[in-house]
Amino acid sequence: MIDEKGISEKKEIQISYRDNILSFEFSALNFLNSSRNNYSYKLEGYNDNWIELGTKREVTFTNLDPGEYTLFVRGSNNNGIWNKEGTALKIIITPPWWRSNFAFAGYGLLLVIAILWLIELCAGGL
Repeated sequence: MIDEKGISEKKEIQISYRDNILSFEFSALNFLNSSRNNYSYKLEGYNDNWIELGTKREVTFTNLDPGEYTLFVRGSNNNGIWNKEGTALKIIITPPWWRSNFAFAGYGLLLVIAILWLIELCAGGL
């Protein structure tokens, strides 16, 4: 489990495929009547639509596939005025070793060796 505080200053995080539950908690910088602040998010690479959370300040993702995602979050103040810019965080989930580029290169090499071996075996038998 990774518990990282102060992530607001980061633009990117990289995590392992084993860390399959991601939770983010956020807040808007309006403290006059913060119980009326609203939030929305979208996770590009998974769902490109904005999802309204209402006054809920947390979002959790489970079992995301390895790959690259960008989490966008925006908020509104107690008067319903939305921050159009919001904030973004790039999330990179690394694959297991058997699904890495090096592993696929190894699988390809093994396939070429097996094909060459079969060609040699068939040519020697004729």
